[in-house]
Amino acid sequence: MTSTSSTFWIRVAIAVTVLAWLAYLIPSFVVPLVVTGTATSDSISYLIVMTFFAFALVMYLLARRSALRRHGRHRAPDRLESHFATTQGSTTVLVPPYTEELTDVRASVWAAALQEYPKLRVVLLLDDPPRPLEAHIAARLDESRTITDRVTLVLAEPSRRFRDELLACEIRLAESSLIAPEAVRDLAESYRFAIERLAAEAAEERAAGGDAVAKVLDDTAHELSRLTRSLHVAIADERRVPPAERMLELHQRLAWTFSVDLDTFELDFRRTKSRQPRARASTELSAGATIRA
Repeated sequence: MTSTSSTFWIRVAIAVTVLAWLAYLIPSFVVPLVVTGTATSDSISYLIVMTFFAFALVMYLLARRSALRRHGRHRAPDRLESHFATTQGSTTVLVPPYTEELTDVRASVWAAALQEYPKLRVVLLLDDPPRPLEAHIAARLDESRTITDRVTLVLAEPSRRFRDELLACEIRLAESSLIAPEAVRDLAESYRFAIERLAAEAAEERAAGGDAVAKVLDDTAHELSRLTRSLHVAIADERRVPPAERMLELHQRLAWTFSVDLDTFELDFRRTKSRQPRARASTELSAGATIRA
């Protein structure tokens, strides 16, 4: 149902509510009051209750109508590639599970890792009981420690490839702003590779019962597919070849989506298992907090 038709039916509902209230008011209160000149306390009380009900319903419908109007006027903001092209600050995402299901933890880590941000770090905080007595809880904790390893392994090859391609694009555009059709075809092939890698991982997760993880991967693949279709349109019609700035943004999007620094930090053990070497003993978080290793 479109916003316009929804707004129309809300108007109808408001009119019906008011008419229904009047249909009750006139024969049940006004007419007896005119005929007898008096009104019982019961009828007055019931009228007050019904009036409040009708008023609440009308207020809800008006609020719903205003929300639909705002939704209809909403326009998605411009993408932030131009901002990140000049400002590339780092940010850290903390995933703090506590005796959560492994599927939910993996989905959260994947959702954070696939954010399109130039310098992203995802830290899985494990503050589960360090030595659980139950065997199944101990097994779940051991598997939680391998989540970032798995995500890093899946993203490693695409990350290297897309960063190399981004560097080559920057060098090429520094020499000339002209975009060759071959460059568009190569970029479309890179997007296809990324989609296939995400789809393969989603299929594995779905086979293992990780539907929540598969949805995160499928959503990212769907967004990349939309961009791939626009590249194929440009390949079919050379007059629609993206400008140099847009080509750089598309390369950046691939590189940033698949590049992330993943850590696992066990609060109880006070030890950190990082996927990348660090020169300092403390990790500065974007919010200003510091976790001491």
